[in-house]
Amino acid sequence: MLPFSFLCVYMDEHGAMDRCLNLKRISEGDMKMNLRMGKRLMFTVLIGALLTPQSLQAAKADTSAKGAQNSGSPGAVSVQKYDLEKRYTYKTDRFTISLPSSWEKKLTAQESKDAVVFYYTSSNNTLKREFLFSVEWIAKEHWGVWQKNGFFKELGRTEQVVYALHKPSESPFASAMKGADYKETQKMLKQLDTVLGFKLLDPVSPHPSKELILTDAGQAAELYLFGLQHRNASIQYAAFSKEMKKRMLKPFESLNWVTGVSSPWITGWKINKQTSVDSTHQTIEVTLNTATSAGPDKPVRLTISLALEGGKQWVVDNVKIEGALPRSGLTNNGAVSPQSFTVEDARKLALQAVSHYWYMNSGGTYKNGGAIKEFSIKGKGDHYRWMGNDLDTKAKLSAYLQEVYTKERVERFLSSQLASGNLAEKDGRLAQPNADGGSILDWANAKIELTGESKNHKTFRYIVPAGGSDKKTMNIGFSYVEGSGWRIDEDIREIR
Repeated sequence: MLPFSFLCVYMDEHGAMDRCLNLKRISEGDMKMNLRMGKRLMFTVLIGALLTPQSLQAAKADTSAKGAQNSGSPGAVSVQKYDLEKRYTYKTDRFTISLPSSWEKKLTAQESKDAVVFYYTSSNNTLKREFLFSVEWIAKEHWGVWQKNGFFKELGRTEQVVYALHKPSESPFASAMKGADYKETQKMLKQLDTVLGFKLLDPVSPHPSKELILTDAGQAAELYLFGLQHRNASIQYAAFSKEMKKRMLKPFESLNWVTGVSSPWITGWKINKQTSVDSTHQTIEVTLNTATSAGPDKPVRLTISLALEGGKQWVVDNVKIEGALPRSGLTNNGAVSPQSFTVEDARKLALQAVSHYWYMNSGGTYKNGGAIKEFSIKGKGDHYRWMGNDLDTKAKLSAYLQEVYTKERVERFLSSQLASGNLAEKDGRLAQPNADGGSILDWANAKIELTGESKNHKTFRYIVPAGGSDKKTMNIGFSYVEGSGWRIDEDIREIR
């Protein structure tokens, strides 16, 4: 198997290092593939990185950043009063950051998928490190919202992304204002705008003559399966035929190029049978292994149809499914059968709804951790907090809830929550009252029975233990959503 270091060098030369960084985090052990499949996968993953619509658009968009390095442009922040030969430089695949060399031992850098965060590390071992600043990349259409809050300053941009300096909303080491660390971090923050050097890196466009071709039907199937397992619609799209790309473009766009759900997830796959129909067509039968937090889940069977396109490139031309594969984006050619929804499926979806409800109620995930700051919203009330960065817009929260509920129920819920003040929107960002809660309902041990059904709708009666000998009985409806599977068709506040 080719080492990832080799692939990363190749991908860096072809403008796809961002995908390499993500793929490096996937260990070979996680793939659980034999050597033959592994060799093919290394090449097919590389092709997915080079051929996806996003990577090609990003290369095109980032090209506009060339020339933005001139003096006075947002792409190159000037550095004053410091000798450039005495600089601490931090380099990513997108940009370089330079700072005074005296800062190097005081800072710890940590990269995430959309930021490089710099922490100040105290010489006092009893004190925890504190957030000092970060450089973040934000979608251009969302930049206006972040710019207004006063803690972000633009450093550079491409056609699609704005790179911004983010300073803390609260002073580091504020609990020890007389200490040396508080004074030092205040001094550094005051100097930051002047001493920070920022430069976008020039992208290198893929070289057409070096693009790899899928010369084996198995390679195309494995590329699709890899993208499916890792919920990456861009990689799946790279394996498709021209006709299938036309069919799947709108479904993938509606899913924001992220397929699947958080649970159950795909743990691996096994190719059961490969059949040659003729010299230009093959079918491959596959079993997907899935799991939830409770353990292994029902396997899903796929029949992948492949074709030789243009006489040289094998592509996925169709996918048929036996079992549940939510948010796959597939149409009736490979959709979940409306009849394949059982009592156990209803139990699992209800448990997923409970998990989603209380995760939303807790606010989601907060990027920088630490204490949550309360604030007032005029006309709404006091004691609000921002939602976590994974749920902080209507689009994000809606997409999360639609993993479990129908789109109509989600839209109705968000409208009612905003009207009642249980959610508030300020400058495009969501906030909620700073309060948490819980439930004594034991959904895992509910008694469930099917009470009504039609082709695209089913109703189940749940008898849910509610502490001691108490029970709560309710009827829950489910509707089949084209391209996504079965979804709960009830008020979101019912299941919690």
